[in-house]
Amino acid sequence: MKKIFLVLFALTGMSITNLQAQFYVYKEGKIIYQINDSRPDSILFEKPATPGLHGRFVKATECNESNDTNARPANNYITFNFDLESGTGTIAINNIIINCCDTLSGDITTSDNTITLTPKVTGHAACNCLCSHSIIYEISGIEEKKYRIIATDIIDTTIDLSIGTSGRIIPSLNLDSIPSTMFYDINMVNSRSSECKGSPYDMEEGKGVNEEKRAENSEMFKYDFNLKTGNGTITFINFESNCCDSLKAILDPSSAIPYIKLKTVSLKDEVCKCLCTYDITVTFRGMKKREYTIEWDNYKFKIDLSASASGIIYANQVEKLPTIYALSGCTKDEVGIDNQNTDAIVIEQGDSVKYSYNPEKELLSIKYFKLVSSCCTQFIYTTTIDEANNITVTESMENDICDCICPFDIELLFNNMKTKKYTIKMYPYKFVVDLTDPKNYEGVINLKDSIQN
Repeated sequence: MKKIFLVLFALTGMSITNLQAQFYVYKEGKIIYQINDSRPDSILFEKPATPGLHGRFVKATECNESNDTNARPANNYITFNFDLESGTGTIAINNIIINCCDTLSGDITTSDNTITLTPKVTGHAACNCLCSHSIIYEISGIEEKKYRIIATDIIDTTIDLSIGTSGRIIPSLNLDSIPSTMFYDINMVNSRSSECKGSPYDMEEGKGVNEEKRAENSEMFKYDFNLKTGNGTITFINFESNCCDSLKAILDPSSAIPYIKLKTVSLKDEVCKCLCTYDITVTFRGMKKREYTIEWDNYKFKIDLSASASGIIYANQVEKLPTIYALSGCTKDEVGIDNQNTDAIVIEQGDSVKYSYNPEKELLSIKYFKLVSSCCTQFIYTTTIDEANNITVTESMENDICDCICPFDIELLFNNMKTKKYTIKMYPYKFVVDLTDPKNYEGVINLKDSIQN
């Protein structure tokens, strides 16, 4: 509720009987003032009640000490968090590297819709250590509109508080201009999971999927928001997992308005001989009346809060994203090659990959070049995909200690691959697989011509 303040001022006169009252009425952020109620021609006019945008330096965080004086400082970046209802919030410059004997503070200037942040270093001592700090500023007079943010000589950008009230501003490494990338934060509050709802599966021998039960539970996602507050929930319906499991959803740190990425994680290592369906619900706040893209595990769909505050997403409306699993094995023998004879081993990495595509199964196979590692090595691969169908493959290895090494052949299997053109990035290689043409369902990629710049 907007408050109305009444302020009484007295104009001094020759005597107390000559006092006249003036009334200042604050309403909806403006002053309406009237000279005297007894005058029918009282003058009314309006002017802003709040002088406008204001900021002040609050503090620099404590030193995170490092003895590596030759370390290359990482880029500064900005974080902001505003409350439009109160018109206040904070903005911070992060990862400022200074000598640990110096003192850090900051200046801030505001004019119209511009906020300029300037770090200040005093002391100029020379100790054998470095410190990383954040400078925190407090802002008042914020409204739901665009503001220009200038900071540290490399950030000059615009934030739009009608899109999001919290986020990060990260400068580009290309300092020839003053580019920056805006990430408006998604505000996820919590995640909760239902109890086991029963199972469409039975893992006992001779039993499989209960298709009738699965058909009854064809809803996949629900959403329900209050458009006045922007608060609400998104629920994954009938998520299938082990019946001894405990589940939650986590927000991917790369999530930014309007792209929300969620991942379901297990909280228990225990495994039972049965599967269950669960409903997993995540709560958000501060959502806007706009369209959002939701990526939850390997599913992707859209919700449009400008059209409807609630809805149901069915299985046939959800896009399945490519996921990956790997087959690998020692190509020498099961025992591997004894480490004592490694000098006699000459293994050349392949300079190409072979791929094949099955359109009915939507399965793409990529046979990777040979790798030499401990014969107890486990290869782990993960994928990410963006809106432009760029698939990034990340490789990691878990090594147990074995008294042998092996040359491995690895086959990467991508499922849910549509007949589209994909760019696949497997560091240091990048190549294109065009599945729009059946002629390209099989092929060989020359890796020597595919090294990323």
